Amino acid sequence: PFNRVDKKTTGRLNLDWNRNDSTLLYLGVTSGYRSGGNNLVFFSATPDYDPEKLTAYELGYKFQLLDDTLQLNGALFYYDYDTIHTVATELSTPLTPGGGAVTTTSVLAAPGGEVYGVEAEALWLATDNWTLGGNFSYTPSEYTEDLRINDTSDVDTPTSLFPDAVDLQQNINGNQILQVPEWKYTGWTSYMVPLQGLGNVELFASYSWIDDVYYSPFEAEEEMAESYGRLDLRATWRSADGHWTATGFVNNVLDDVGKLQVLRNG
Repeated sequence: PFNRVDKKTTGRLNLDWNRNDSTLLYLGVTSGYRSGGNNLVFFSATPDYDPEKLTAYELGYKFQLLDDTLQLNGALFYYDYDTIHTVATELSTPLTPGGGAVTTTSVLAAPGGEVYGVEAEALWLATDNWTLGGNFSYTPSEYTEDLRINDTSDVDTPTSLFPDAVDLQQNINGNQILQVPEWKYTGWTSYMVPLQGLGNVELFASYSWIDDVYYSPFEAEEEMAESYGRLDLRATWRSADGHWTATGFVNNVLDDVGKLQVLRNG
């Protein structure tokens, strides 16, 4: 019979400076909160977990240049987690005296984490028919406090040979935070080809890339999705009266396969 009530008052302080009609600078401090919860697993050693708490600091800018044909946005940010929810395997009490260790996959409230980052985006109307854009982000992250949890899928210490599961615990302090890649970027371009009285054709291409992503807090290569990129192409014809549209496209032109989830068991 799980029952819990979580309450939290959060806030945001934001200072904007409109330096001129084309330049905005801003500074913000925000408190974030995610309520706690229950691990609905019968033998979980952590039947409930504490709320996630965050203080976020951000310094950013928004520029318009070249007669407002070029838009630049960017930000520096720092996320300070008091607690951060992390999915991990932990030991539970044996079912019977002398019984073997029981493991469960649970949400744990890791006692601290940090994310530093910088991100930027650009949009340039190069000509009446040609547009370019792109963005990138760099977000190194790590757990900043001790938390010892079990890697029951570690092939170097199989439970059949290491029955004392305490020896399988690892401290994740200093490891990269779950599913936070350090680098991401996207670039795209669009070109409009007029067809006189036949309408127009828009040619569009985009390329995106994402860095390695870990799906466990152990930074194990067995639970890492390697970086990959994706190139998409599209052409769209629109009739002059706007009543007809036809589109042709090729997604993932380079046929680069990316892993979107990694689960490792046993």
